[in-house]
Amino acid sequence: MSKKLRKWNRTENLVFVINASGLKCYGEKEWTQSHYRRTRRRKFIKIHAGINLNTRHILFNKSTTSRVSDNSVLPEAINNVVGKIDALFADGRYDSKGSYQLPDPDTKVVITTRRNVVSDKHTLQRNKAIEYIEEHGKLRWKREFNYHQRALLENLFSRWKTIYGENIRFKSSEAQQTEVTLKSFILNKMTELGMPECKRIYFLN
Repeated sequence: MSKKLRKWNRTENLVFVINASGLKCYGEKEWTQSHYRRTRRRKFIKIHAGINLNTRHILFNKSTTSRVSDNSVLPEAINNVVGKIDALFADGRYDSKGSYQLPDPDTKVVITTRRNVVSDKHTLQRNKAIEYIEEHGKLRWKREFNYHQRALLENLFSRWKTIYGENIRFKSSEAQQTEVTLKSFILNKMTELGMPECKRIYFLN
């Protein structure tokens, strides 16, 4: 776990949400390449981020190549969270038997299932999700288990790209990880200063 994020990792009874998004590593000369019809393969990296849903603080981050699967990073993310995880939210890219077995047995795991999944004898929570979705449909399952809460992590990536842009400056993997961690630290500081509050406004005709 990064020392810079350790301060926010000591929260107890947290709701942990994880996802990944892409950043462009190369591309500053795209106009020249297009103008002179030169082709150069774009390079992207992934930033994997996990937040505490209750506080919006980033608890975990990792930069990888675009070929690294989201699910393969989950064990490291779980092991790096210090506080007790009450609930884990993730999308279908994290759906596997191992994802349900990584957290504490008391952790509520809310991961949407992949297509054509089958039940097994070991992952009880996953089996219940499969059965519920087969009987009532995925939309009802999402409402029943508050799955839409994970959209707050999409807001994080939106904030990230609005503030920092969609590019990453450094080329080496170590420097990229340092850049991602520093930017996460700054976003956490900004979160502490205050998040915008949204209120519904009704217009009466």
